[in-house]
Amino acid sequence: MGSPEAAPAQPRALIGEHLVSALAGFAVLCLTGPHAWAVGLAILAMVLTDTFHPPAGISPLLIVSGNLPWSFLLASVLAGVLLLAAFTYGWHRWISRRPWPRPTP
Repeated sequence: MGSPEAAPAQPRALIGEHLVSALAGFAVLCLTGPHAWAVGLAILAMVLTDTFHPPAGISPLLIVSGNLPWSFLLASVLAGVLLLAAFTYGWHRWISRRPWPRPTP
């Protein structure tokens, strides 16, 4: 919200990395059990997919530490990032009068 021009604040990073990091958490939980290194896998996924969004690192940690079900992906992660993106769009378009997402060059 405070840096709408930054790459991590763009919809691709916001939505994409929350979903990718949650999937990394579920992959680790299903394949090896609850291990905190799921966050490291999520960071690697951020780098490989060019969707760097640091707050998304909490999703895999929550998933593995709470042994959360797959419904967490849709009910919490997807719903949360879509609501956040919608709020951010509305805020920047109608309140602060700044373009968001960042115009592509």
